[in-house]
Amino acid sequence: MEVCLRKFPLGHNQERRIKISNLIKKNISALILAAGKSSRMLGKNKLLEIINKEEIITIIVKETLKSNVDDIVVVTGHEEEKIKNVLQNLPVRYTKSTNYSNGMGNSISSGIKSLSKNTDGVIILLGDMPQTKFKNINILINSFNQNNNICILKYRGKTGNPVLFGSFYFNDLAKLTEDHGGKDIINNNLQRTISKEVNDSSILFDIDTPDDLNELLNR
Repeated sequence: MEVCLRKFPLGHNQERRIKISNLIKKNISALILAAGKSSRMLGKNKLLEIINKEEIITIIVKETLKSNVDDIVVVTGHEEEKIKNVLQNLPVRYTKSTNYSNGMGNSISSGIKSLSKNTDGVIILLGDMPQTKFKNINILINSFNQNNNICILKYRGKTGNPVLFGSFYFNDLAKLTEDHGGKDIINNNLQRTISKEVNDSSILFDIDTPDDLNELLNR
């Protein structure tokens, strides 16, 4: 829904303008990166591994659906049809990374290019983080108030995932290649970055190897 506000006269209080702008609901999309080849998983696709009777990618998508995002785009690549098959009954969109074998940056770029033009911000979620919590996603959304914001989560001072980027950064994100994520964009815009400390170490935990998966299964 588009909201039209009348133009404020010259000299109108800037702080009041910002407060009114912040009351307008932001349109937030989620990009779930599910394109990688799981090269350290000894031939298995880690996103299709089972935890508590569900595939890892299914767990993440369902948790994201509980949040206040407006749209979910799953970025596919390796074993695309298998990923789509396990998610077939869930209300998500798909886009395929054209160069997924060359790293995360290509997947982020493909996902950004698939977003609708009225998207104010995007939350980038890694498909190999099955402990992702919708409450943390909502913390990011509630922290976001201007389209030049970046919103991050920290646990004991360490930055984790997911991360929210305002639309101001979409052009930079669309230019990412190879295995470059958004870390450099964050570091170059610290003055616009909103950081929220959470008591949740899971924002730092992803699954890269069979040992990582076993660690989670044995908890």
